[in-house]
Amino acid sequence: MASFCQNMGLLLASGLSIDDCLKISAETLDNYYYKMTLERVRKQVSEGSRLADNFENQANYFPPLVVGMVRVGEKSGNLEKQFLNLAGIYQTEVDNAVKNLSAVLEPVLLVVIGLAVGGLALSIITPIYKITGNVYR
Repeated sequence: MASFCQNMGLLLASGLSIDDCLKISAETLDNYYYKMTLERVRKQVSEGSRLADNFENQANYFPPLVVGMVRVGEKSGNLEKQFLNLAGIYQTEVDNAVKNLSAVLEPVLLVVIGLAVGGLALSIITPIYKITGNVYR
């Protein structure tokens, strides 16, 4: 969602029409379902319906925050600013999620690596003790 909003904001700010922006944004996305959804939205927008209404109809793909901000942007005439604001919000969420994930993974990785090193040390030391134990018998 962050990259989609960033693309839409930049394309709208550069002066492209909403139809062109939706088409280009759909081509830049990797997710097949979002591509198909944006194609449907583009088709309906080119027929004259509002972008926010189409996003609202696709509630599985576009959260209420996006719908509300796009609706405000359409009414105020600052749609590109709203998309750029949304991009900032979602980018902050992504950054926070990555930080939280790394904070959770660090202790888990530390334990796993500690167990691996301990197992390796035991697998090397145990045969050495057995050999030295047999020498003194």
